[in-house]
Amino acid sequence: MIFEAKKKEWEGKDALRMHDGDEDLFKDPPPREECSICFLPVPIDESQVFYQSCCGKDICHGCIHQVNVQTDDCLCPYCRTPVLDNTQPLAEMIKRIKKRMDVNDAEAFRLLGNIYSKGWYGMEKDMNKAANLWTQGAALGSCKSHFNLAKMYYTRDMDKAKYHLNIAAMGGNVQARAKLGHMELKIASDTALVEAGIVNGVPMKRALKHYTIAAKVGCEKSMDQVTKGYSSYFKNYIKPKANMRRLYELTRMQKIL
Repeated sequence: MIFEAKKKEWEGKDALRMHDGDEDLFKDPPPREECSICFLPVPIDESQVFYQSCCGKDICHGCIHQVNVQTDDCLCPYCRTPVLDNTQPLAEMIKRIKKRMDVNDAEAFRLLGNIYSKGWYGMEKDMNKAANLWTQGAALGSCKSHFNLAKMYYTRDMDKAKYHLNIAAMGGNVQARAKLGHMELKIASDTALVEAGIVNGVPMKRALKHYTIAAKVGCEKSMDQVTKGYSSYFKNYIKPKANMRRLYELTRMQKIL
């Protein structure tokens, strides 16, 4: 009786969450962005991808390093403009970024928002300005800006956080996709009747979908969640797929790329 009552309650709540947008949410995301120099997919780790404020290109760490090895001059690998660093005047960096903003470069808005949020280049921290810039970047199509907004709202407004995570995930942001998987697992955990051994299987399935999509594009942590899940918390609700080995190989291959 307890199980049946709880199941009806879950089904009622989950029916509200299983709206038409889920069809778009769980579609395969667009291909990962390519480095403008080597044309390989950029790393999932954003610290290994550098936005060039001179030309607006995203370039992987490997290509940046190769140029620095070949020449004593620190130049942009794409347009050969001298790269600015922390020793350069803040005004020059802002001038470059605003030049990109004038042509509606979404990632320029995101970068300036990051500078305000982190206090880089000696800039005074200002989260209000950062949020405004990320909002403008998101409106222009920056998935990274959506993810930054989601992180900002995560402890304040969960509905807004999930809205921005959904958009970022559909646009191909792997971190946002993995975060949605974590959120679904938390829902399952929070609604479980531990003493009765009853767990809500609907968010479990949604979590698996998110983790699988992220794993396919090379997210090792999501792949770990999928493999661990099939051996523990997923096994009672979802039948293991026969192509698990293929999924693992695909994840490793994408990570190498």
